[in-house]
Amino acid sequence: MRGRFKKWAEPLINENPKLACFDYELNSNQNFLEFLNKAKDNLILEIGSGKGKFISSMASKFSSLYFLAIEKNVSISGICLKEIIKSEVGNVFLISGDFEKIYPQIINTKFNAIFLNHPDPWPKKRHEKRRLTHPNFLLKYENLLNGNNLILKTDNLDMFNYSLETLKENNWNITYLNYDYKQDDNFDALTNYEEMFINKNIKINRLIANKKGNK
Repeated sequence: MRGRFKKWAEPLINENPKLACFDYELNSNQNFLEFLNKAKDNLILEIGSGKGKFISSMASKFSSLYFLAIEKNVSISGICLKEIIKSEVGNVFLISGDFEKIYPQIINTKFNAIFLNHPDPWPKKRHEKRRLTHPNFLLKYENLLNGNNLILKTDNLDMFNYSLETLKENNWNITYLNYDYKQDDNFDALTNYEEMFINKNIKINRLIANKKGNK
């Protein structure tokens, strides 16, 4: 997700250390370590949290779970943090930064689910490695999930079909597949993008996959 530069975003993140930090701070961030300690085995990850509607809604709906949000764009991170603050939830922590830089710092953390909501499709072949369902990313998810679910939701049919084939080629089990998802899974929430797509009658594609044989 792209957005106009928000000069207030970085200061807002710095002013709310119990709710957010930057990727380069993780190793020394006591608030993040305390968040992980409280979460224990009840941790959910969203990569590419956008403006925060999804993660804030999920945190409100499932107060016994803990949600780690990752958003690469600093300005969008600021908008996401505003939504988290507005929602008054205490079970979300936002990291502003690149997942690939964050991964080595959370490699020993296990998640009950990873959500990829409307990721950038990177349609050009030369950008394939940037797609969040490229095999390089799937290896990382497999380690972080330890057999639990990867959940993908997108309006982009090409991205969806690419992801489906890539998952199958890398021996993931597809346990749910829907080319016209109607928001009927309780363990889900609308994203900002999804709300816009629904109003335009654009179909949403959704799948759930895991590698339970590789714990």
